[in-house]
Amino acid sequence: DDNVVETLEQLSVYPNPAANVITIKLLSDEAGEIQVVNLFGQIVYAGNVNTLETQMDVSNFADGMYVIRWSSGENVETKTFSVTK
Repeated sequence: DDNVVETLEQLSVYPNPAANVITIKLLSDEAGEIQVVNLFGQIVYAGNVNTLETQMDVSNFADGMYVIRWSSGENVETKTFSVTK
């Protein structure tokens, strides 16, 4: 299948686990959307990004695991991070 796109690690999130603030780092500054979803499937954050590095306040997030989803056109990448106080 020629349509297989090599997975490039576009997205990194640190620190992990986080207490107050996470930094979301992207390899490209193409405009995209970020969603953070909790384990119940609820979107706890959604916003547009077009910078290589974004900081997000997670101090009001409940402790637990979250999935961060970056999407831009056909490109989608997800990362998991946890919040612990």
